Amino acid sequence: MGNEEQENLAVGDMEKENIDNRVVIKVEGDIDEESRETDGADSYKDDLLSKSKPRHGDLTNTKSELLEHTKDCNQIEKPRPVFWKRIAGFGLMLIILKNIISIFADIIVKKIPNIHPVTLILYRSIISLSIAMPWGILQDQPPFPSNQTAKDRVLIVARGVIACLQVMASYFALKQMPLGVQKMILSTRPVFTIIFARFFLKESCGLVECVTIVLMLTGLVLVIKPPFLFTQQLESGYTEWFLLSALLLFLSTAIHSNVSIILRHLRKQSVVSLTSSREIVYVIMTFIIIFCAGIELFTPSWEDRLKIFVLSVSTIITSALNIISLKVEEAGKVALLDRSSAIIIALITQITIFHEIPDNLTLVGLFLVLAAVLLTGLYKLWQARTMVRSGH
Repeated sequence: MGNEEQENLAVGDMEKENIDNRVVIKVEGDIDEESRETDGADSYKDDLLSKSKPRHGDLTNTKSELLEHTKDCNQIEKPRPVFWKRIAGFGLMLIILKNIISIFADIIVKKIPNIHPVTLILYRSIISLSIAMPWGILQDQPPFPSNQTAKDRVLIVARGVIACLQVMASYFALKQMPLGVQKMILSTRPVFTIIFARFFLKESCGLVECVTIVLMLTGLVLVIKPPFLFTQQLESGYTEWFLLSALLLFLSTAIHSNVSIILRHLRKQSVVSLTSSREIVYVIMTFIIIFCAGIELFTPSWEDRLKIFVLSVSTIITSALNIISLKVEEAGKVALLDRSSAIIIALITQITIFHEIPDNLTLVGLFLVLAAVLLTGLYKLWQARTMVRSGH
């Protein structure tokens, strides 16, 4: 047993030695392989480094390529702005053109004496709607889009009702008073904006606002000449319904001053949708008034039909000009020139076309209102510039 154990031990030692030799050989082989791989990696790294080292010629070529690329980029024509955006004061010129067209439309209203103002608005709205609806269909802009909330639809209807009342009072006033006086009353809207902002929004009312209110109200009293303050006969251009029409226009102007707030809330709506929805409300309201009040529908002559058609088209044109002017000019400048030029153009038209020369008190009142308009506009422009400079 001892010899067998010794043989077994010897065999075991030999097998162990063979295993150890194989391990040594394997380890040596792995070491050689790793060294070869390491040498290959080092040589590959050296190749990369040698290739990545910039040479003087390569730098020169790269610089020339960059210069050529820069020249090519500079030679590419940049999109030039639309020609009318490059004209200085183009938006302000559009405002003056808008007021001229608006005065022309007012002349048409005064030159159609045999038609009721509500009937005239109905005809005008039908024609304007006939123009606005195809426009909305082409642009896929319905009067009341399906994605509108119930609140937005209520505001759109409210805006249409208020605007319709304003237009009815304005047309009625055009037939009862001179053109310049009517425009002057319409220009008192900033007074109500200041008052409503004070009561509802709790905004401050400073010295400039107080002076503006005093100037406008004083000018309004001098122009209207209420009977409990002035005793004199009606002048040329005034009718017996003058005071009633002035009061209605004054109240409608006060209510209409809130429309700007509604339009600001609906500023994301398209112009086509707002125009068509407004005309729809006009048609419904005027038809209800005509049907309930028993107003006779006037069948205009061909000349009056042409005037009504021009009146409808001018309404759409003035709205478009106002929108374009606000896109290219500051809102403060547009509002200032809009109100002031409207009074001046209306006064010139009143004197030259209708030969209605205002008396001294009326002229003083008109100039007081014009001064208030200029003061308000210039003060808002100054506030805007101050906020821009202060970084707010």
